Amino acid sequence: MKIHRQASRILAGALALVCIGQAALADWEYTPGKGIKIDIAEGKAFTAAFDVRVRLTHIDRNVIWPEGPPVAALNGDALEWLRVRTRLSLGLDLWDGAKLNARFVNRMHNYSSHFIDENDNGAATWQYPDEIIVDQLKLTTGLGIEGLSATLGRQAFILGNGMVMLEGTPYDQGRSIYFDGLSIRYKNECDALALFAFYSEAEDEFVVAGDEDRVLRRGDIFTTGIDWTHTFNNSLSSELYYIYANVDDNDTMAGMREFPSNSNAELHTVGARLFGSPHERLDYSIEVAHMFGEYDESPAVGGSSSYAMETDLDAWLVDARLTFKSPEAALSPVVMLQYTYFSGDDPDTDDFEGWDGLFANYPIFREELIPILNNGNWTNLHQFRLQGTATLYSNPERKLFQSVRLTGTAAYLMADDADTAMTSGGGTGDSHFGDLFTAFLDVKVNDYISVSLEAAAFRPGDYWTDGSESEWLRFQTIFAF
Repeated sequence: MKIHRQASRILAGALALVCIGQAALADWEYTPGKGIKIDIAEGKAFTAAFDVRVRLTHIDRNVIWPEGPPVAALNGDALEWLRVRTRLSLGLDLWDGAKLNARFVNRMHNYSSHFIDENDNGAATWQYPDEIIVDQLKLTTGLGIEGLSATLGRQAFILGNGMVMLEGTPYDQGRSIYFDGLSIRYKNECDALALFAFYSEAEDEFVVAGDEDRVLRRGDIFTTGIDWTHTFNNSLSSELYYIYANVDDNDTMAGMREFPSNSNAELHTVGARLFGSPHERLDYSIEVAHMFGEYDESPAVGGSSSYAMETDLDAWLVDARLTFKSPEAALSPVVMLQYTYFSGDDPDTDDFEGWDGLFANYPIFREELIPILNNGNWTNLHQFRLQGTATLYSNPERKLFQSVRLTGTAAYLMADDADTAMTSGGGTGDSHFGDLFTAFLDVKVNDYISVSLEAAAFRPGDYWTDGSESEWLRFQTIFAF
């Protein structure tokens, strides 16, 4: 581990020296909000960019416990915390068609209010300041065939709408989304093909400083697969994918979220998506995925301490979206109708039917109230969602206040299996999970600064024994240089 961290420091220093040395000898240009580009040779350049994201978040305790907090947390305030993520991105053109990219991240997390000690309380809260990590470290190169390329190293990897594969580090709360390994892509006018193989360890061995033992995922995970997208015309494109994942959970003492200790698994996911724009004012997408495989021990149901051994998995996901875009007019409204289904486990069967969002444990629908409630474990849920977006102001040529956009959503949530409880409660036999309302105000101040005001409110349904309403609020500012 020490060798890995030392190598990270050496790489950072080497790239920085290249930047400083070449800046004095070569032409360079700066694009506001996108960083600098330094020409080092014909057709080759060094790039550098810097951004800071500041998030101030407030939630009441009912977000975590809709049926009321446990005795140990009966007294105390709501939760408020400040998160600051700073990123330095570096890029260097090597030989023809090859580029080396690195991104370093510092993330500080400080509680100003908590029902227990605000900070540095073991695994319950984060340390402050937190850590510096290698967020990306990848070599991308052509393979001698037009449209064919390979990327080796630490990289972000997103398939389709991100419903199945987007998040490789779900337990770090917005710090990163990377996978470690190799991806090969081929693209022409009609087809896009991706082959990939990743091996990502439960803890990060490339931490530059601090917090080396942060658990990022529920085990060491090997995954490989293929994704093929074909475009027939503007009205119809298809996407087919297969993903294999092997979870090696070497922690035999403690479980992670809804999963017990020693939760080894072998998972297969087969999926298909159809999408397109049959009209300039209409988009659609429908995705269906089937996940099957085997757990050494099945995920927890209702917080039970007993688990079935060698449980077969048989789960489904459906996501359908229909988006209506107005003609050029005041407010330029956009309306989206969306239905999403994550199958839930039926406790009366020998199999486990709950959807396992292994690589999608993140705030899929932007708000974080429900992902905090369910620990990002999307399962046992029907969501009927209406979203509307209006552009209140837009003038990209202005130096101040270039655009203002308002997005509002309303969602009706149902449990797929009303008898299956979450670790936070529920499972009364009634299926109405609750109603969710969100609002997002996004302001682009200028090329350097963007501001967002975000809010969500949840009204529990009769799935809960005695649910209380809850709220989530966040103020976010992003500075990009």
